[in-house]
Amino acid sequence: MEKGEAAQFKGKAFNEIHINLEEDLMMEGEEGKRSNSSPSVSEIPETIEPSLSTKNYIVTKKKRSLIKWTSEQKNIVKNFFAYHIKNKRPPKKNECEELKSQYSEVLKNKDWLKIKVFIQNEYQKRK
Repeated sequence: MEKGEAAQFKGKAFNEIHINLEEDLMMEGEEGKRSNSSPSVSEIPETIEPSLSTKNYIVTKKKRSLIKWTSEQKNIVKNFFAYHIKNKRPPKKNECEELKSQYSEVLKNKDWLKIKVFIQNEYQKRK
């Protein structure tokens, strides 16, 4: 079995397989005599060389630039989403985009997600 001859037993039932155990024992005895002259795999010291492909990368986070909301921006957004604030419901993306298209000059530095979070923060304050 240890010689890679297991393929001959493929597809056979367990009771159909006949192995001569005495033959296997005789071969093991011969191998035992030979193993004293040459070291086995477990006796050979293993040397591991460090991998040269690993590099130390320093992960730097991007610095967030916070842009404050002006009072004009706050008033426009609060008035437009007054119903959402009252019912504590976050605005959808298309609603934020609609507001931004109506007041494109005033809200040029705000994306739809910042507007949505602003509204969520407004109704969270009023709990």
